[in-house]
Amino acid sequence: MGRWHVRLNHLPFIKIKLMAAQGRIPKELHKAEVPFGPTCAFSKATKGPCKYKANKQRPIKSADHLGECVLVDSLESLTAGFIAQIKGY
Repeated sequence: MGRWHVRLNHLPFIKIKLMAAQGRIPKELHKAEVPFGPTCAFSKATKGPCKYKANKQRPIKSADHLGECVLVDSLESLTAGFIAQIKGY
């Protein structure tokens, strides 16, 4: 069962059993015991909640000539020796 789990790109075992019941993969996998994989267990434990932003995007405007659309990010620090870090929210 674990070999098929890796071969199917870490597909959940419930879906592997469903595929076995449908006959898409060997039928003996339908009754097989679900193994414990530390790698998948660790990845599930470290996943955080997804944050979705509302789809409030403006339509993309086309630029007619070179240099018409320029975007610049700048950062100024009042603290001496401060190293800037970008964080996604």
